[in-house]
Amino acid sequence: MSNNNQWSILGRSTYGKMYTLNFDGSYNNQANKSGAGCVIRDSQGELVVAAAYNLTETYPDNCNVAIVEAVALRNGLKLAKDHNLNINIIKGDNTEVIDHVLERSRRTSKPPLSRIIQQIIGMIDGQNILIIDREANRVADKLASWGCNRLQEGVRMFYATDADLPPQVSELISQEKSSFSSIREEYDGEGGSSLAENIGMAGAAVAGVAMLAWGMYKLMSGESSADKDEDKDKAKAPQPREFD
Repeated sequence: MSNNNQWSILGRSTYGKMYTLNFDGSYNNQANKSGAGCVIRDSQGELVVAAAYNLTETYPDNCNVAIVEAVALRNGLKLAKDHNLNINIIKGDNTEVIDHVLERSRRTSKPPLSRIIQQIIGMIDGQNILIIDREANRVADKLASWGCNRLQEGVRMFYATDADLPPQVSELISQEKSSFSSIREEYDGEGGSSLAENIGMAGAAVAGVAMLAWGMYKLMSGESSADKDEDKDKAKAPQPREFD
């Protein structure tokens, strides 16, 4: 589903590093407030950049959860592009938005959601999007809630360090670091050397087996030839004549 005419936020990670984007939206129907949040972390769970957005002024009418979730994903991808980061994994907890992005939804989206979905599709390869439960998406959820309820209308905030974040968000990031498994880089100098050494050792082993097989073949061929020569010599030797 990649669009070759658009820049892609996914693919080989920048400078060999790997990044995960979590996104979430928040919509308060009674207060008619809305917000979005996104966070990008490295393979160790360390914060790279995060953002919170108040969307109340942007979508004053006909807003819903799907719209703010889609905006959170789109804004997260733009944030990655602005920081020259290639995202390897995208995680969200809204099935409706992810199904639309993966083009597997049976329901047709309507504006403004359809327009936002098309923008997202032009940025990513949907195969890298994972649906997770809300409990596993708490950091993005807190950022979205912060944008919805704590930021003034139309305001957006960006966070580059843990100290910049709202305290509860910073604490969550710290707690979740242990859940991030270390992801090995695709290729580095040491790994390349090890790979070359392994290939060399495998080649030597194959060569050894081949030499052994060739030796056995020659040995068997030699014995067979000797037997044939002996038979020929016997055939050429004069046979004793019998006299009456």
